[in-house]
Amino acid sequence: MNSKCSKKIRLILAAAPLWFILSGSIFAQSTGDSVTTAWRAGRFLVDTASVVGRSDIILGHANLLARQVMPLGNGRLGVAVWSADGLTAQLNRADTLPERLSPGQVVIPGLSALTSAKDYTARLNLYDGEFREQCGGIKAATN
Repeated sequence: MNSKCSKKIRLILAAAPLWFILSGSIFAQSTGDSVTTAWRAGRFLVDTASVVGRSDIILGHANLLARQVMPLGNGRLGVAVWSADGLTAQLNRADTLPERLSPGQVVIPGLSALTSAKDYTARLNLYDGEFREQCGGIKAATN
């Protein structure tokens, strides 16, 4: 078999699974069968918050050291959050690099009961950019 013909056959075989997937989805939609695809009404419908939420960061104990910060922000202005002395939030700006000069820091010592508890848990919600801590009925959220 010549090289040109061999390439065409490989291309057809590589495209075949995609064609079967697409035609199967269209057929299932047109017959009204239940399908498990994000393709609906001629477009993709995806619950983005749920998809991103599968990658949320979960803490089982307080991040007490500054090197264990939870980063929040929009790329230009950021907040580094950790649990030293209760809750510490340090503002950071992208234009201060490489010296990493911070415009300010806030410490909330009243939350030290929260961060030192044995049943402490925290979650960084990557979709909403929210850091939520809780234990023993006390809750704190930063976003």
